[in-house]
Amino acid sequence: MADFTPTERIDELERAISKMTAKRDQLSQQIQDAIADVAALRRVEERKLLRDPESLEDEETGMRPGQLRDRVLRAVEQSPVEFTSRDIVNRVSEAENDLVDPSSVSTCLRRLVEEKCIEEVEKGQGRKPSKFRRLGAPA
Repeated sequence: MADFTPTERIDELERAISKMTAKRDQLSQQIQDAIADVAALRRVEERKLLRDPESLEDEETGMRPGQLRDRVLRAVEQSPVEFTSRDIVNRVSEAENDLVDPSSVSTCLRRLVEEKCIEEVEKGQGRKPSKFRRLGAPA
């Protein structure tokens, strides 16, 4: 690095600061533009949802987010105190007149366990389904 006089060094630092400030302003503008883009996309999605609530349906299951959970929870509420995952699959399938994916129901049941809506009494293994109990019901 060449020897600079204090004045030259100050000038060099001021130019560097000026460049950094310009870059900061440029990045700040890009961030503001991105935030505006996200807000605009959210508004478009909200309008789309208001016009067509079915647009949120999962292509594979044909259900909206939370819809299977609601159906599983309703089946749990209509079941005896203790029930199996197979019981819930059958109840949901009968209510919908359509087969539901047992693994999706099992995932819902696991989430209901995590949410403390039900408890797992016996873990299933192989072809033997897991057994559950509604919480708040006598043992």
